[in-house]
Amino acid sequence: MIFNSDDFNTLQENALISLLKRDDLQMEKSKIWDKVILWGKTDENFKSLRNTLKNCLPHVRYFEISSKDVLMKIKPYYNILEKNVWDDILAKHLDPNMSITSLILHPRKKATEQLPLRK
Repeated sequence: MIFNSDDFNTLQENALISLLKRDDLQMEKSKIWDKVILWGKTDENFKSLRNTLKNCLPHVRYFEISSKDVLMKIKPYYNILEKNVWDDILAKHLDPNMSITSLILHPRKKATEQLPLRK
């Protein structure tokens, strides 16, 4: 059932409303309520986070992040990324030779000197 899927919180509002309007929805009413509240919280949290980080996200070097870290650390937040960026991250990790539309930032330089100590 869609209410139990991992992608439930990514449903568009109109899709959720269509589900809620169905007369054949076989789920305990209080569980439906819980899911609707969860969806609402998640949607607002991601919108707020996306807005807060909108100027920072383009500067993350996603294509230097390991596949494991993409899966464990970025995937839970993929909704805050532009769709083409998330698609390109997946594509590049599945096929490193695939051409993508996102800007790939140059790798960070290795530190050759130590930063000055704070006084």
